[in-house]
This record gives sequence, C-alpha cells and structure tokens, in this order.
Amino acid sequence: MVYAEQKKLDIEQLSVWAKALGLDQDLFGRCMKTKIKRGTVLADYEEGQGLGVTGTPTYFVNGKKEESGFDTLSAAIEEALGGVMQRL
Repeated sequence: MVYAEQKKLDIEQLSVWAKALGLDQDLFGRCMKTKIKRGTVLADYEEGQGLGVTGTPTYFVNGKKEESGFDTLSAAIEEALGGVMQRL
C-alpha cells in the first residue's frame, strides 16, 4: 500500500492503511506512540545508505548492487547462475 500510494504517505494515512490491512489497532497504535521500532528502522536506513541504496526497489546479486531494469537485473542473475553452474 505504501509503495502504491506514496503521494498520500503521512502519519494519519499509515493508521488508515493499518486498519484496512486488518492489523491489531491497539498494538499498531502503541508501536507508533512509543516508537519502539525506530532504532531498527534507522539502522536499516543507514545500512542502505552505506551500500549506496538511493531508492526502492534496489537489488543486489551476490552482494553487488544492480540496476533495477529488467534487462540489467536479468543479465546479472544469469551471470551469477552461470558461475554457480560452472562450479558444479
């Protein structure tokens, strides 16, 4: 929902989406209020920044960042699979 509706993203909209998805509203509200997962989210964000992630989706094949176009991603996967097959 977030990816499909990015232009609508704000705190209030998150609550609307959580309800539409059938999430436990009390638990969701407590998580948002206490920000208990803030550190985890920030750590993931910082790790992504360190790896050169500038947006989503971002793909990695064998630890190497790949362009997200079908042709470039497909070629990287084929190359990685070819290396595996040669070792077998």
